Amino acid sequence: LASAHLGVALLAAGEPQGAHPVLVTALSTLESLGLTGAAAEAAAALAAVLRADGKRRKAQELLDRSLESFRRVRDARGLAGALRIAASMALEGEEPERADRALRESLRLYESIGERTELPGLLEEFALLLRRVTPGQQPRMVRLLAAADRLRAGLGAQVRDEWRSQAERARTELSARLGWTDFATAWAEGVRMSSRTAVAEALSAPAPARGADAAPVVADRPPLTPRQVQVALLVGEGLTNRQIAARLDLSEWTVVNHVRQVMRRLGCTSRVQVAGAVGRWA
Repeated sequence: LASAHLGVALLAAGEPQGAHPVLVTALSTLESLGLTGAAAEAAAALAAVLRADGKRRKAQELLDRSLESFRRVRDARGLAGALRIAASMALEGEEPERADRALRESLRLYESIGERTELPGLLEEFALLLRRVTPGQQPRMVRLLAAADRLRAGLGAQVRDEWRSQAERARTELSARLGWTDFATAWAEGVRMSSRTAVAEALSAPAPARGADAAPVVADRPPLTPRQVQVALLVGEGLTNRQIAARLDLSEWTVVNHVRQVMRRLGCTSRVQVAGAVGRWA
């Protein structure tokens, strides 16, 4: 067990070469002793090491074993961590839908056990996934990054320089795209979020279009009035009816009617599908 934890620590410290032999030995021993949960932790870490070494196939096989073991012993924390590795590998393999499913399950697991130390990093990972696959969700991305920043500050936790630079680049890009006023408004909303609210905010984001959940195909020029196009675009950004009303200086009831008309004219049955249609226009 100590060797397995040492391997995980070496991996987190950016030393995969040193972690590899330690984790191989630990995994073999833990499996021979029948310690399923501990072996699953070592397997997930070793999968991350193999992935860093470019051995994706072996890494995926090992990670699948780890996920199965965590599910069997009902280790929510271990499963959530392994799912984060699975999401990273899925993105490298150009499988955003799979990455999205993995991160959403990880978020639900962390919320179910009240995990807070790892939650800021996971919220940032999810925000960066949205930035890649559903760029119309810019205000939501800002809120998630702000919530993660506040939660981490409250814990006094540190973050790796590499990961900090990714988050900072995302913040700079979002600030430029949204404009300072909208960025600052979304950031302030995120800072006020509790951990539970931040998880709910992430889970309410539309998933990458797939199968039956995909938004209906619409023409490049949507059959909407200019005002309805404005409303549809803001729905696509993840704004609520109240937020849209404030942005466009309309009553909330007027926005509700506009949203209904947008859904009817585009043949959508949910705000998620409207967001998908908006993504097609972009």
